[in-house]
Amino acid sequence: RLGHSPAGAAEAVLADCRRYRLPTVCPYGAQDLYDAATGDKKRSGNGIDIVVLKEVGRAETVRLDLAGLREFVEAALPRLPASPRPTGLSSAPPWRRGKAWWKT
Repeated sequence: RLGHSPAGAAEAVLADCRRYRLPTVCPYGAQDLYDAATGDKKRSGNGIDIVVLKEVGRAETVRLDLAGLREFVEAALPRLPASPRPTGLSSAPPWRRGKAWWKT
């Protein structure tokens, strides 16, 4: 919707994820993701570098200001199926819990 990726790219990636039984839901809201991204090491000043899909199999780094990042995150989330927050998780997203959450 924002012109970073071609029409149908998100749907193609989601279809491939389903085919290989990979997760296709996001239990976090736009604000959670925005907060995590703005604390990321790739952020400098009022901007952040993100990776966007230019076509399936080819990605590119794009620099967004923080307003552009918020718009990007909010536009991307409606493409993902809604998912309730998994049970047994703290109310804080994993990156806010201070653990190596990617290793669990």
